[in-house]
Amino acid sequence: MWYQRLHAAEPWILKWLAHQRRDDYWRRGSVCEDYAAVQVPVFASSGWADGYSNAVFRVLEHLDVPRKGLIGPWSHRYPHLGVPGPTIGYLQEVRALVRPLATGRPQRGRGWPRAAHLNAGERAALY
Repeated sequence: MWYQRLHAAEPWILKWLAHQRRDDYWRRGSVCEDYAAVQVPVFASSGWADGYSNAVFRVLEHLDVPRKGLIGPWSHRYPHLGVPGPTIGYLQEVRALVRPLATGRPQRGRGWPRAAHLNAGERAALY
């Protein structure tokens, strides 16, 4: 079974090469096409060495829901695996943000601040 799946799977790069300009293929998955359609809290994260770090700022600016942004000294990876680092407890950050939403009980000292950033040698700063 895995052999048939492997041979039937088209490499993603072929699809991307066929859609090198912004067209319907990319628009269907893009938040910026209709920010008002997003009706749930958003935690957008990126790294300074990630080609998409500017997307976090655009999302924070345009969404009208509880939102938090986190950018730190890593590349296109989760912050707890980030290179060059330092890394942070990303899963703990996510849990701290999601738990109050799931339980309906606010967590003391935590909330949905507007943005957070982490520079090399610093701890996470929340705004």
